[in-house]
Amino acid sequence: MMPAQMVAVINSGAQVTDTLVAELYLGQITYGELAEKRAENKAELNTALVNIRQALIGQNQQAQFHAQTLPNQAIANWNSQMQTQAAQQMQMQMSVPHPVNCQTIGNFTHCM
Repeated sequence: MMPAQMVAVINSGAQVTDTLVAELYLGQITYGELAEKRAENKAELNTALVNIRQALIGQNQQAQFHAQTLPNQAIANWNSQMQTQAAQQMQMQMSVPHPVNCQTIGNFTHCM
């Protein structure tokens, strides 16, 4: 499938050729003029198609970059969120008093 922009340019080029042939049959232009104008039309058509192709490639590259950026940003956001949660959990654990149980056996004291 060809992009719509390219189809429109090709159809326009075909219409120009049809018009030139009609002008030839009506005696408004000569065979030489027909050949010259068809060559000009073909060159313009090729230039337009190349320009469209390059524009579409540029759009495609931008879309790929954007598509790649979204998951990377989501991962970065998730990492940041996880780091924040871990820091909050550590703060909560540090702020809650923990009872210390000590046992003494002989000269040795063990606390937990």
